Amino acid sequence: MLRRSSWLVMSMPCDEFLADGSLRAHRTSPQEIADLWQAVHRDLRDARSVSISADRRFAIAYNSALLLTKITLAASGYRTASGGGNHWVALMAAQELLPQEFSAMISYFNQCRRLRNTVEYSRAGLISERDAFELIVEAENFGRGIHHWLQQNHPSLITASLPLFT
Repeated sequence: MLRRSSWLVMSMPCDEFLADGSLRAHRTSPQEIADLWQAVHRDLRDARSVSISADRRFAIAYNSALLLTKITLAASGYRTASGGGNHWVALMAAQELLPQEFSAMISYFNQCRRLRNTVEYSRAGLISERDAFELIVEAENFGRGIHHWLQQNHPSLITASLPLFT
């Protein structure tokens, strides 16, 4: 079971990620944001399916949170480079770009990233039903927060087709 922690992940400045090639400058569009947003909703809907294992639901819900960090990066003029470590880079860059109120969520998603890696590549059956449900709920909360952040900081990227989290 994942433990909530007040420990915050220390992020690297985006300038450092740009310098080492982990991040690249990127110009987004309302259509790209809408497409990513649709993928977030697809993943959250799929993660709620009880016909698949808790491990898979956790991985799918984690992917929705990762997509939300990619929305944050794209709206801010960045994208991660391909290759190993890009999930960590996306989380750390999002932590720098988002207000402090998102730090605990980013730290939680980083813990989920580590657990997801173990489940994906090493060992099955580590995720409880509660862990999967908790991640789904947190990803939905993160989605609501990112939507509000977009409204406040990048309203031109919001289209009418962006479904809201209920």
